[in-house]
Amino acid sequence: MNTTSTHDKVTQDKFDKWADTFEQKGKLFQHFQKIIIETIKPKPKTSILDLGCGTGWAVRYAAKYLNEDGRFYGIDISEKMIKKANEMAKNIRNIQFYNTSSENLPFENDSIDTIISSFSFHHYKNPIIALNEADRVLKSGGRIHIIDITPDDLFIKLFDILMKVIQKEHVKQHSTREFKEMYTLSKLKYVDSKIVTTYPVRMHIAEKP
Repeated sequence: MNTTSTHDKVTQDKFDKWADTFEQKGKLFQHFQKIIIETIKPKPKTSILDLGCGTGWAVRYAAKYLNEDGRFYGIDISEKMIKKANEMAKNIRNIQFYNTSSENLPFENDSIDTIISSFSFHHYKNPIIALNEADRVLKSGGRIHIIDITPDDLFIKLFDILMKVIQKEHVKQHSTREFKEMYTLSKLKYVDSKIVTTYPVRMHIAEKP
């Protein structure tokens, strides 16, 4: 039986194995993470949280973008990814990383300005729980930006089915319609969904009322 705890262990083991080389091999991920930060255009003093942060590249980029004038957080289920993230950010101020899942965020209610996530959401066994947590920790008016492959046509839906067979940690890639529904269920206000660089990669944006 594929319980949540079993799924988490499979996911953790997969990304633990990637931790030592992820920074070097993840240039495409970094390209999209840079787009998220530059789309947000964060202002000084802001707080930014990256869900599924890996080795923390996006968090470090956000800190650099704001000359370390803010609070920058990353969470990841992989212990080795977080260890690597801490090593690479040791000389940067105001950065913290946590080894936890997106279903259990270690932050106070209404404490985060912006949440980002790039290509990790399709690994979430309980996406509504994760979005409920995002809603809980976001400040009023705060936004979440999720980038992921989005199956809005038959070809990408078939690709999603194939990935479930190939990758044990793959759960589901969500369509634009499904993101709208999930945001609504989590009491987040859907703002926009836009193609990023090329289809089928889309950014799905919601705001906490």
